[in-house]
Amino acid sequence: MGKFDLKKMQEIIKKIDLDGWLLYDFRGSNDLALNILDIPVETHLTRRFYYFIPKEGNPTKIVNAIEAFHLDHLPGTQFKYSSHSSLTNHLEHTLKSVKKIAMEYSPMNSIPYVSKVDAGTLEQIKSFGVEVETSGDLISLFDAVWTEEQYKDNIPVANDLTKIASDTFKLIKKRH
Repeated sequence: MGKFDLKKMQEIIKKIDLDGWLLYDFRGSNDLALNILDIPVETHLTRRFYYFIPKEGNPTKIVNAIEAFHLDHLPGTQFKYSSHSSLTNHLEHTLKSVKKIAMEYSPMNSIPYVSKVDAGTLEQIKSFGVEVETSGDLISLFDAVWTEEQYKDNIPVANDLTKIASDTFKLIKKRH
């Protein structure tokens, strides 16, 4: 918990030339979104939520009125829905000036680890005239990069592995 960094996310979104990143979950189906949003996997989630991070400005939380508290720890304006039509209205309003976003989706399911958003949700988002791209690069740049401390901690490991490989090849050469 505690790694959510809006500024860093928005820098990455701009770098990749997107209008935003729409994180979505239903009943814990998107572990990537939960991880990025600092929501423990054991959280009892029974309703859909959306968290839209624009390339600039304030994020938007779209949450069910029954479970509105799950995103309280995150910055942003909150919209509560209690019906499918109110959910659709909030999504349409949030995405009205957006052309290209990222979601946890992989074209042709080429990277199944990233494919967390169901086809119906993608169809709904695309119905607003929004192009959806994979968030794979965003996830990699935000979540799969070592900190300076992690890098320094792994230098001795890398040195040891290099020595082991070198010694192994020397031994093979000696025995042949």
